[in-house]
Amino acid sequence: MWRFTASVSCAAVAVFAFGGVARAQVSSQDVQERGARQQAQAVQDTEDRPGLLSGIGAGFAELFARERLQVYVNGSYQASSRQYETETSLRTYGEQARLSTREEFGGGGHVDVGGSLRVWRGLVLGASFTQVRDSGSAEVTGTVPHPIVAERDRTIPPQTPSLARRERGTHAYLAWRISLRSLEVELSAGPSYFSLRQGVVVNLTPTEVVGPPFAEVGLHVDLGEHTRSGVGYNAGIDVTYMFTAATRIPQVGIGYFVRVTGGTVSLPITADTRRRVAVGGVQTGAGLRLRF
Repeated sequence: MWRFTASVSCAAVAVFAFGGVARAQVSSQDVQERGARQQAQAVQDTEDRPGLLSGIGAGFAELFARERLQVYVNGSYQASSRQYETETSLRTYGEQARLSTREEFGGGGHVDVGGSLRVWRGLVLGASFTQVRDSGSAEVTGTVPHPIVAERDRTIPPQTPSLARRERGTHAYLAWRISLRSLEVELSAGPSYFSLRQGVVVNLTPTEVVGPPFAEVGLHVDLGEHTRSGVGYNAGIDVTYMFTAATRIPQVGIGYFVRVTGGTVSLPITADTRRRVAVGGVQTGAGLRLRF
């Protein structure tokens, strides 16, 4: 009997031992499978992150690729002609002195720099900056009453002071680019912002050149300078020829442009008087084109 009991006990111990080993093997396999899954997930996450960054980088590359960005510099000339006349009346020696001021400004050479970005198909957004310097002139003439003899006006010798002028323009524009075989044509238009610094005649004072019989009279001219800004418009055409192929960066080419700009700026003439001064003009020039 005791032998039978011992045999049963040994069999039970063997079954429990085998079950423990089996469970240990199953647990070990589960751990290995979970570890493999975690490692695969980590690899996938690591692969997904560069993919996301690559997508973002590709988006930026798409924005600036395919010959989208262009910069340029031109030697240019602005053709313009401005003339202003002002009549002044002064009470002198009990009568009226009548003075006339004629100011004249022309155009001038300048450098035109800017850039553009092709935003969609042939649609281009751009801006350029110009600064035109010109030396104008004023001519002051008139008559001054005699200090002793009534109704005997004397003529003032013409006074011709020089007047400085500096005109800065920032021209934003929207353009459409058309390809014509080896040439590209852009038609553009947009707003302009002008900053004008201009010399003006601010004060006129008659002076006696000699004493009796007071046959000659002179004039003292005071000059000033005003800086004001204003808005306007621009419209133009640009023709470009690229020397290098699209596969080379940057592409190099030359261009010629014609641009019409215009606007007005309000300048103070006296404490109570202001004058609307025209700015801008017809600009034309040629220069270098770099496309990225």
